[in-house]
Amino acid sequence: MSNVNVEQLICEADEIVLDIGEDHLISNVDKICDDKQYLYILDRRQAVIYLYNHEGKFISKISRKGRSNNEYVAIDDIDVFEGYIYVLDSASKKIIGYDKSGEVVKTINLNDWYQNLSVTSDRILLYSERS
Repeated sequence: MSNVNVEQLICEADEIVLDIGEDHLISNVDKICDDKQYLYILDRRQAVIYLYNHEGKFISKISRKGRSNNEYVAIDDIDVFEGYIYVLDSASKKIIGYDKSGEVVKTINLNDWYQNLSVTSDRILLYSERS
């Protein structure tokens, strides 16, 4: 295996200054997903997904921590595909699909615990350290 400098992997970079307010303070950036319209920032510590536009303006947040069918106990991973935000909650063994307003569009129950997911046009890929 050879080492690669990060400069070799990045073709172009933009700086986006995020609009931070009292009701949307990010404590930790665990993952950033991007589509043509929004940036989705996962903060696992708060169990919140923040939505920003590409100019850094705060749009909304998804904060649905709880134990009901439409809520998650914790967020292990997220992915965005075709305008939907997929939340992997291994504690509840489910994936919840939200629209941009935070409304549930789909819940998928799982038969095992997973740590990571990736959503494509025809499948959801899951990764488990246990298997």
